[in-house]
Amino acid sequence: MRTILRSSDWKENMIVREFPDNFAAAGGITETLYETGLEGFHGTTREILLNGICIEHRNIRHDKILELEVSHDFPFFKMHFELKGFSEYTGNNKGSRNVTIFDGCHQLFFFPEVKGKLQYTATRRFTLEIKLMRPFLERMMGPELAPLGDFGEGLQKGQPVLIGNKSLPILPTMRNVIYEILHCPYGDILRKVYLEAKVTELLLMQLAQLGAAEPDGPRSVLRNGDAERLLHVKSLIEDNLQEPCSLIELATKAGLNDFKLKKGFKEMFGNTVFGYMNEVRMEKARLQLLEGQTSIADISFMVGYKNPQHFTAAFKKHFGYLPSELKR
Repeated sequence: MRTILRSSDWKENMIVREFPDNFAAAGGITETLYETGLEGFHGTTREILLNGICIEHRNIRHDKILELEVSHDFPFFKMHFELKGFSEYTGNNKGSRNVTIFDGCHQLFFFPEVKGKLQYTATRRFTLEIKLMRPFLERMMGPELAPLGDFGEGLQKGQPVLIGNKSLPILPTMRNVIYEILHCPYGDILRKVYLEAKVTELLLMQLAQLGAAEPDGPRSVLRNGDAERLLHVKSLIEDNLQEPCSLIELATKAGLNDFKLKKGFKEMFGNTVFGYMNEVRMEKARLQLLEGQTSIADISFMVGYKNPQHFTAAFKKHFGYLPSELKR
């Protein structure tokens, strides 16, 4: 199994990455940290192989727009989370699909063959990219791959599958699982079992969100440019938890009317504006509590509650247990 990357900007011109068949790993799990220091392209890639799974966490700096020719000589079922950055793939082979993933968004796709061009903007990119092989999917989903829906059918027939025409936002619950994957607390065989379970959980979240986004429900209120404006609203919510913007302020800053903000946000993110704000607050608070370095009073202020008692009540309503129980 081989991946080849080429760029006219590189002196070496080409990077070849060899993988063991089905991402086989000695002892069930292997981890490698790769340093990259090429022209306009430098950083690290942490790779974990899990017998049927390849997890890659990239922390890469692009000093300028980077265009690469890419090819994989193996079927490509990929979970891609662009935590920060932007990526675009344009396929050159027959029947392929183009994939654009915006900052803070994700996609899930299957290509029986990959041969095309990648383009990255000049920025620092943080990504989690997970490639899955069919033997792992069959162990998790069964030999018919029915739980995967269109993806299962595509794998069976060797046909490319990409649901929807746009990437979807990474939800707070997804970010929580991504955090758990990147900060796995276990070693040895427990690490393997834990990571396999988290990859499966994240895949199910993607399938659920992609399924809800399919055009079978009410007519969309979104038009050209609205998705980018709503992503801006999402960022405004996440960056202003202590002093949240009102609906009118969010609409004005994003260039949307009140109707488009409410209906479009619910359509795109599966939650109301204030429901999403509460979800972000609670997930941020939960992670802070798990780290154990900050008091409950400080965490309540950090996520926008001036009264710690109000925060405690909201936290228990959301999770079903008190912040103090999690902190212990």
